[in-house]
Amino acid sequence: MSGTDGDTVLATHSGWDDFDLKLMKVLGTFLGLIFIVSTYLHHWAPHVLQVPQTPVPDNTALDMLYMEVLTLVMAGLCGIHCYRKFGPYATMLFFVGSFIFTGTMENIMIMAGRFELIPFKSYYFNKGGFTLYFDVPVSVCLGWFVFAYSSVYIAGIIFPKTGPIARAAIASFICMDIDLWSDPVMTHPANMYWTWLQDRTATTHVFSIPLYNFIGWFGIIFFFEVLWLYTQDWHIAMGKKKATIRFFIWLFALMAMYMVMVVGMELLIRATLPHVNYTIGGI
Repeated sequence: MSGTDGDTVLATHSGWDDFDLKLMKVLGTFLGLIFIVSTYLHHWAPHVLQVPQTPVPDNTALDMLYMEVLTLVMAGLCGIHCYRKFGPYATMLFFVGSFIFTGTMENIMIMAGRFELIPFKSYYFNKGGFTLYFDVPVSVCLGWFVFAYSSVYIAGIIFPKTGPIARAAIASFICMDIDLWSDPVMTHPANMYWTWLQDRTATTHVFSIPLYNFIGWFGIIFFFEVLWLYTQDWHIAMGKKKATIRFFIWLFALMAMYMVMVVGMELLIRATLPHVNYTIGGI
């Protein structure tokens, strides 16, 4: 399966081998321990990470369970589709890679803003499920996987002759467009899934959401999907162990690039664009 032909399935992708099973156990154990510690800190020791305690509507145990089950089902369907199209190894890389990449970047932005490691406040999550990946609901990370996989697959269907960079860019535009209308709904006082902390007079907003958020949506999907599309054949050329190590090295390198891009873009926006809210009908 090459980076330019996402629908080709090679025989080498057709089933599980010992490395796939070991990798799944290692990654599953790693993420599971993080979930346990993060969930404990968030709900029973919020002072450790200074988690804001904001009263929000519809955040009962049943609401949290519903959100987690819903996103788990959607992620499961995408995972099954990815497995059938690309095999277990590529599916694990996409799921865990996107989960760690997007979830970690969310956490970095939240914590950096909270502890004043960047020159502006960012945001925090009010609800979204019971289990946490550090300070981000697991349901949000699952949602990132659903967005990332479904968008790049749809982009490949609509534009089958595109290369990895163009396909990732198309997928990123799809996701950014979805967030353009969903973010104002999710942050509305009637829902309050997360809270933006930027003052309206401090930066440019679109539909009451900081402009850099939409640039960030594009970048976070684009960086990861370019990596995944380009690296699907690494395990054939160098073996799965070396390919996996190389994949995660690139993953963390892209995290650093993304962080610099988003923070730099927000500072540039504050310095050059009018600090107004571009909106329609008061949204």
